Amino acid sequence: MVTEVTSRGRMASFVRPGDPDHVDALLFLLAEAEVLDAADFVAWLDLLAPEVRYAVPVRTSRLRSDAARPTTPSYHLEEDRSSLEFRVRRIVDSDASWAYNPHSRTRRFVSNVRVRRTEGADLRVSSYVLLLRSRHDRDGYDIVTGERHDLLGRRSDGDLELRAREVVLDQARLGVAGMPFPI
Repeated sequence: MVTEVTSRGRMASFVRPGDPDHVDALLFLLAEAEVLDAADFVAWLDLLAPEVRYAVPVRTSRLRSDAARPTTPSYHLEEDRSSLEFRVRRIVDSDASWAYNPHSRTRRFVSNVRVRRTEGADLRVSSYVLLLRSRHDRDGYDIVTGERHDLLGRRSDGDLELRAREVVLDQARLGVAGMPFPI
């Protein structure tokens, strides 16, 4: 059975692009990309809520006939605030993190930003991300694409913070050396 969702019904749930919540969410994502591309991971931590959850599930390809069978998800990354802080400290304070010494050159392109309000004051934000990474003096780029599903909340000062993110990668198998972090 195919469930049909009309484009009008889908669009009705979006916050319109001129709305201040949409503008704030878009600016948050652009500022986050700028901080990450500058390899300022300590500043990135300042954008995260204390209860943040960051997950990148492993993508599996299944036949339609197997879709109803339950599976146990596995993750490339499944992190909370303390594990994210540990990762950042390892990158910033140590020469042992080979993927970040020297720093990779990255460029994040964030597009197709869709914002929806929750029952509370939080915003559900979906976006597409294209991450290009160049390492050392190699020719070419590592390319990672996916869709991010974020929960953004407001701090007491009105600024947004990332409370949860799930990144659904387009690739079932990553063709890159080491998972780029964060996506």
